[in-house]
Amino acid sequence: MWLVTIDESRVSAAGRIKLVAYQREARHALDNYFKERIAVPTMNQLDVLRAALDQIEAAQRDAAEAKEIAQRTDDRLAAIEGKHDWLSALAYARRAGLATHTRYLQKLGKCAAAIGRNHSVEPNPVQHQLYGMVNSFPVWIWDLAADVFDA
Repeated sequence: MWLVTIDESRVSAAGRIKLVAYQREARHALDNYFKERIAVPTMNQLDVLRAALDQIEAAQRDAAEAKEIAQRTDDRLAAIEGKHDWLSALAYARRAGLATHTRYLQKLGKCAAAIGRNHSVEPNPVQHQLYGMVNSFPVWIWDLAADVFDA
């Protein structure tokens, strides 16, 4: 019973496969014994392979999550640092010589958001010292928004 209480995430990768296989074997043995009063033979290679596959799938899920987090972090950092031409409405307006009053920036931002949705481009929220969290978009979206909005 003690084996069942061990958290597999606290075991090294090499020992994890064996631990999961042993836990499965113990669970099946106890289940069969108490339900059917049958003793289960020792673990076979199929159980070891299942445990190994479970660990590989878990590692792949973790890797995919880590990639997604890294991409979001890179996008936000790029927006904050102004890399890749991602700007907030205020930054774009200053750069393009447009009006910078709040109402204009809000309308321009709504227009940019609509264009972004049409092109499947998600905004990157960035911290602004005056306005709190604001969305940033690539310059090409701001260019389209400014053309549509000013037309």
